[in-house]
Amino acid sequence: MAASQVPQILLTSSLLAEERRGNGFADRPKLLPRLVAVAALILWATGTADADVMTVGSDAELRRALSDAGPGDTVLILPGEYRGGIRWSPRGEPGRPITLAGTNRDDPPVFRGGFEVFRLHRPTHTVLRDLIIEGSGDNGLNADDSGRRDQPAGPLTLQRITSRDSGGRGNHDGFKLTGIDDLKIVDCTVSGWGRGGQGIDLVGCHNVIVRGCRIDGGGKSAVGLQAKGGSRDVLFADCRVEGVTERCVNVGGLTGDQFFRPPGATAEATEVRVLGCELVGASAAVAFIGSDSTRVENCVLYRQTRYPIRILRENNGERMVPTRGGEFVGNTVVWHDGDLLTFVNVGANSRPETFTFAGNIWYCVTHPARSTPSGLPVEEVSGVYGVDPKLKDPPQNLTPTRPAADLHKEASVRAERHRLRLTVAAVLTPLALGILWWLHRTAARAIRPRPVTTDARFAAPPPRRSHAVFALAGWISLMAAASLAPFSPADGGSWLSVDWGTTFRRFADLPFDAEAISNVDWTVNTLAGVPLGFFAVAVAMIGRGFGRPGGAFSVERRSLFWSITGVVAAIGGSAALAFILESSQLLLEGRTSTKYDLYAQVCGAVMGVAAWFAVGPSATQWVKKRLSRSRAVRTLQPIDFAAVIAVALVAVWTLRPFDPLVHPVDLYHKLQGGGFRPVPFGPGWTVEDFTWSVLRAVPFGLLAAIFWTPPDRPTRTFRPAWVVGLVAAAALEGGQFFVRGRVCDVTDVLAAAVGAAVGASLASVFARSPFLTPVPMAGRGLNVVRWTVGVGLASVACLIYAGSVDSLG
Repeated sequence: MAASQVPQILLTSSLLAEERRGNGFADRPKLLPRLVAVAALILWATGTADADVMTVGSDAELRRALSDAGPGDTVLILPGEYRGGIRWSPRGEPGRPITLAGTNRDDPPVFRGGFEVFRLHRPTHTVLRDLIIEGSGDNGLNADDSGRRDQPAGPLTLQRITSRDSGGRGNHDGFKLTGIDDLKIVDCTVSGWGRGGQGIDLVGCHNVIVRGCRIDGGGKSAVGLQAKGGSRDVLFADCRVEGVTERCVNVGGLTGDQFFRPPGATAEATEVRVLGCELVGASAAVAFIGSDSTRVENCVLYRQTRYPIRILRENNGERMVPTRGGEFVGNTVVWHDGDLLTFVNVGANSRPETFTFAGNIWYCVTHPARSTPSGLPVEEVSGVYGVDPKLKDPPQNLTPTRPAADLHKEASVRAERHRLRLTVAAVLTPLALGILWWLHRTAARAIRPRPVTTDARFAAPPPRRSHAVFALAGWISLMAAASLAPFSPADGGSWLSVDWGTTFRRFADLPFDAEAISNVDWTVNTLAGVPLGFFAVAVAMIGRGFGRPGGAFSVERRSLFWSITGVVAAIGGSAALAFILESSQLLLEGRTSTKYDLYAQVCGAVMGVAAWFAVGPSATQWVKKRLSRSRAVRTLQPIDFAAVIAVALVAVWTLRPFDPLVHPVDLYHKLQGGGFRPVPFGPGWTVEDFTWSVLRAVPFGLLAAIFWTPPDRPTRTFRPAWVVGLVAAAALEGGQFFVRGRVCDVTDVLAAAVGAAVGASLASVFARSPFLTPVPMAGRGLNVVRWTVGVGLASVACLIYAGSVDSLG
């Protein structure tokens, strides 16, 4: 007998007894209290019956319980394995939800298989808790409004649900929620879903809280969290996303018009907040896509591979608003040299100028001085650059251990030091120029009336073997930088602690896979090997006299033995170098090492050796003849060394981290992502940045005017010096497009034009002075001062350039 039947039987028996006693019961006052009590008992018993708790331990019992469950019921599932493919339409009521849960949260039941493990049709007032779902062919869990776009389902709560290994290569999700309002997803875990899918995908959902979830794509799935299709009022809080390939969080997306909830929505996502999340890896951490009035706050973005932030519009429907009104506030962005193409990737049909950047902490682990982000669409307010947030245990635990207030305080101190250095530089520069002018005026009186030799001629005109050695060393350095920068082993160890024997054996054990290299990679590696072989055989074949002025320069025919020996040494040395570089890449995170790279570089070296025998001897003889006829050049002076030091400093600092981009796909993404800015004085431009760009170009104009000049004309005229300086500085700026993490900006090219003009004009100050053409001095003191001032100018150049970047700490 059901519990709800007991009070009904008692009431019926009581009423029949009263009827048998006589005149009915309605006119008897004593009966009313009993009727009220019995009615209350009926209501209590009915409620108890509606809140049945059913415990199941088999598939048959589970399906029967799901069929019978009504408002207020709870279905408890014993630990074990159960079949997936469950279709269910739970209909709870306000205050009386239907609950499906495991009996033991430490040993939840496992649902395996099926096209979708769970498919919930229009769930209302439903709770799922403490379950594991895995091995579906499509989505792990799918809940929707059954296509009634103007009648959302919900409320729905998912708590401590684990979805793993769902889907295949397509757009298959861990959790797929469509048209659900009042949705809560709490403390859930999603690991492994379709390559083209999302861990949690919200389409047209409203009033959503996703809190404390862990999303792991296993290095193969595309997106972690996503809210699109007209979603509104969504909170992603305290979640961790890792192991995805494209984007950790999509704030918006691309939705077909027939899938928007509600119909006619004008934005993919509105009022979405991403709060306190850890976003690890992926091409991008956060992508604003067709979104409006959204906010990313207090998150940690760790080691993205292309851009921390993207601002895109993928849905170009007529009613759709441009991506706008995003806020990026109080976040911590951490990366290594070489990780990023650009900091913010801005696509077409968006309004990046409506975004806000404020109070974010930017930190480059391997080079803190390069922590200032370039290319933000608007100027950031109260940003912190180059201050270590001291993450607790990256990448496992990304909690900053230093309070934000301490970081802002340290940033203020560094900014004050920065201003002090610039002030010192501003004072020292005119002071040094004044000293130079004074020395020029006084040195003229110290010249003795006898001529002096002021030129330097070639005792043995280059190219000699030493020049080939220097060229070979330079090319090897470039190859090492391209292959190994930023020169930090992936495990955080030191190169001195590397077990090279094991590393070489690992490379030797790699399969010789022809599909592991593209045509582009093959071409690049082959071209890299050509100069290697060319310079290597040049070292072997050019005559004796290494390092000795006047050493013999000979490219005459040698015996067959020496020719073969030189070729074998050049090719063997090139192969050994390529083997070491490719093996070393096994120690670096994000690098791919294949035997085909080694094969391509050796082929290039063979081509370089052949090129030497084809054109090398004749080319070197031509260079020798040309240089032997050249006129005398001025002996290099301190000011020459100062200019060379300044130019080298600017070049090295500009091209760091020496991580070149050569693959067309990477270059295309960088071009699309704002890595090249053809419009001068765009968003984020400041007078201070322009000023420092001008100062960085001054040494180029100066060096172009004074380097390699004859003693009778120590400086070139303004026009050729300005053109050469501008071309060199502009080429350096253009080279940044091919370096990961750098931006090529036309504004900097214009600044280079101004700086080169200043440098070329400055050269006239030194013309006919003892700083370009040496003369006998009236004593050693003035000569010492001359060198001191030259070295001082180089120091000032370093100081000025150090001031144009953030504090070195």
